Amino acid sequence: AATGPSASELETARKLLLRIAKEERETSAFWASTLSSLNFRGRSLGDITNEETRLRSYTAAEVTAVANQYVTPEQRREIVVAPATR
Repeated sequence: AATGPSASELETARKLLLRIAKEERETSAFWASTLSSLNFRGRSLGDITNEETRLRSYTAAEVTAVANQYVTPEQRREIVVAPATR
């Protein structure tokens, strides 16, 4: 939407991201990949443990600003699918 997400849309997205993050943290593959990446990039485990706080902190205005920065009319693509003609 041109005005950004509603409070309800933002909360729905936030709940989905939090659920996905929780499910991912329950797998050994996530931790193996994450710990390797943190070590390679010289980052701390706090980057992961603070993820829930970070996800909860985003506002509709911040989401709108990022969307406006990266989703521009020049990047829009329209695909039309129609049945084949005989």
